[in-house]
Amino acid sequence: MVKKPITKGRLRGLLFEILIDKLLKRAGFIELKNRAQLTKQLFRFHGRGTTHQIDAFGEFCFSVPFVFPIRILAEAKSKKNGVSVGEVRNFFGAVADISEWYNLDTASMSRREIFMQRFQERYMDCGAFFSTSGFRNQAEEFAFAHGIFLVSYKNTVHVPSVYSSMLELIEHINLENLSYDDAKKISKYIFDFMPNQIPSRIKLEGFDPALTALRESFDQIHSYLGMLNGRTAINIISKGSSTLPENDANSSKIQFLDGRFILKNGNFEGEFSLPQRYLEYLSGRKKKKYSRVKNRPNTIFSFIDVALSANNYVKITRISNLQIEPNIAHNVLKYLEKQDEEYAARRAEAERTA
Repeated sequence: MVKKPITKGRLRGLLFEILIDKLLKRAGFIELKNRAQLTKQLFRFHGRGTTHQIDAFGEFCFSVPFVFPIRILAEAKSKKNGVSVGEVRNFFGAVADISEWYNLDTASMSRREIFMQRFQERYMDCGAFFSTSGFRNQAEEFAFAHGIFLVSYKNTVHVPSVYSSMLELIEHINLENLSYDDAKKISKYIFDFMPNQIPSRIKLEGFDPALTALRESFDQIHSYLGMLNGRTAINIISKGSSTLPENDANSSKIQFLDGRFILKNGNFEGEFSLPQRYLEYLSGRKKKKYSRVKNRPNTIFSFIDVALSANNYVKITRISNLQIEPNIAHNVLKYLEKQDEEYAARRAEAERTA
């Protein structure tokens, strides 16, 4: 038994971070080419003021004209309740500090030193926050104001399915023989599906079948990162052998079902979610605020730019031929009303039992 064994919650968090990293890599991001900003341990970044731990990161596989190579800095939270504004604020501070690492002290540098700095690789940093349980209202508002992209898997099916397999695997790990430092290494072995690298001392009965079930669940999903109307980042997740078509010849249908959006194109069917504020706008629930906006669904679902990654080949395609479910606003409104009723019932029950 180790002196400070890892807790089940921390191991769950580590594995979810690896899962997000794998989803990013499947969607067109690669390992960083320039690692000068990383610490020796390779999991913390030097900022202008201090170092910061970043849960998942990567470099987009090709550059855009007049833009430095895109580097994603991701935070991953697996928790019961929605992410708070404080957690998003802390992450924003880390991203801002990391992005200012390139600042030059021209007063103390020679002209040659300043000139040579031009040949140092730089990145365009994008902060993205991934959550299993969504975000609270103030967290969404703060993120929108400061350019932090939010991706939630609340109410979706495919990523939570992999997450459930991950939780089942944790039940077959001997936490008493696992320290936090060892857990960071073993977490990568788990999602790289390298059972021979995992020491037998942490394996409980049923570990190997649980690892096999996790691999089967993860191998069935495809991950696509896209921008909705050039404003909102979405992670489209599909399951099975069908993949998102490379062209926009066939129309794509957008539907809303049980809190998530469904994108259909031929045999392809993927799912994604949007922040709560988008749902309120789409439903028109705050009529005074949105009454002047006509065709609200069209203002959100005009086009989707998505990166398609397969066989070491990545292509950016625009899905512009979108057919929106006619009653999508009504369905979203009914979902929000149901949410309010469930919340009121939980509060009443809490007050009754207090």
